[in-house]
Amino acid sequence: VISNVTISDITPDSAVITWTTDEPAYGQLQYGTDTEYGSFTDPDPTLKTEHSVKLTGLSFKTEYHFRVKATDDVGNETLSEDYTFSTPLPVWIYVVAAVGGLIALAVVLSIAVTVFRRMTGPR
Repeated sequence: VISNVTISDITPDSAVITWTTDEPAYGQLQYGTDTEYGSFTDPDPTLKTEHSVKLTGLSFKTEYHFRVKATDDVGNETLSEDYTFSTPLPVWIYVVAAVGGLIALAVVLSIAVTVFRRMTGPR
């Protein structure tokens, strides 16, 4: 039985998935941008009940689907239900957007001041 599936440490390009099995098992993740998954982690070569996998090389601002596969020492397999998480935008995008917004605001204010001065200046 697979239980306690958690997603943590989500960054723009990685995430950590942990889970528990009720008996020692080899763990593996199937993941992708839809329920066809398409990508697989290497199976853990160690039988254990506490599992953790760090997914890397993910795309930012993307929703991912994943499920856990556990295989015991005699080959019995089980799959978890589908889970999802989304990766955030990198911080630098927020900084560029904020700076770009401030520059745009400064240009608009400068134009407004110039127009106002021309309209109210000496005649």
